Amino acid sequence: MRTKRALAALAAATVALLPLFATTAWVEARIFLRSSDSMRSEFDALSAGAVEGGISPYSQRYLLDDCLDAMLNVYGRLQPPERRRALNEQCTRQALRYVAWTPTFSYAWYVAARAAIDMGDRAAFEAYMRRSYMTAPSEGWVAALRVQLSDEYRDALSADLLGSLHGDIGLLLGTDAGANALAARMVSQPAFHEEVLAIAEKMPLPVQQRLFKAMQVALERNAVRR
Repeated sequence: MRTKRALAALAAATVALLPLFATTAWVEARIFLRSSDSMRSEFDALSAGAVEGGISPYSQRYLLDDCLDAMLNVYGRLQPPERRRALNEQCTRQALRYVAWTPTFSYAWYVAARAAIDMGDRAAFEAYMRRSYMTAPSEGWVAALRVQLSDEYRDALSADLLGSLHGDIGLLLGTDAGANALAARMVSQPAFHEEVLAIAEKMPLPVQQRLFKAMQVALERNAVRR
């Protein structure tokens, strides 16, 4: 009898929760199902706050990827300051919403940092970058993004963030993919080239050899483009 009552209660609870499950599923799915036929329409939708991510890491990452693309693509970069600010504010809102749920979501902290520096908010940039470093000190793909952002806005780096940048460079030097990413930037950025070399010189010989090979490939690719 007791088992029957438990099963009946479970069935009733399941029926009661079905609308919630359906709503959650729709919120999760709509970010993947929406269509955007141009960079302009994507920019407009994101800057208007018309796009919302769900509660899963997958839908949240998908939306943040869209935010980052809209910030950095040709259309986004050519927009007037007020339109870029609208985009950055909405993307920051989403990123901070996600880290409120998952404080260790380092990519969201990074996206918030990029939006902040684009809006000229150096204090927020520094705070968000520090949280990104704290929450993913050894995540290579996030480190690669941070290196690019930090090098772009080097004048905004405090002493501790400059040290964190060097830590990210050291981390990337430890893998082929990381060395390749660094080498691709070193080819076009002389100051960055010297900075990475200075760090590599203090590391074991295999790390230096990895960077040397990556530089050869990057130089060859650069020569082909020309």
